[in-house]
Amino acid sequence: MGKDIKLTASDDFQLSGYRADPITAPKAAVVVIQEIFGVNHHIRAVCDRLANEGY
Repeated sequence: MGKDIKLTASDDFQLSGYRADPITAPKAAVVVIQEIFGVNHHIRAVCDRLANEGY
């Protein structure tokens, strides 16, 4: 459902991220911070589940 994205900081450093948007109008925004292992399968699944719930 989601997609991998690149974010650029003010010093032009690029960060990897993952974005999952709900199909319907969002209830609110949720920022998920991953553990030390980075954006892995589990974090993507959490983001996709939250998007499916409308966040």
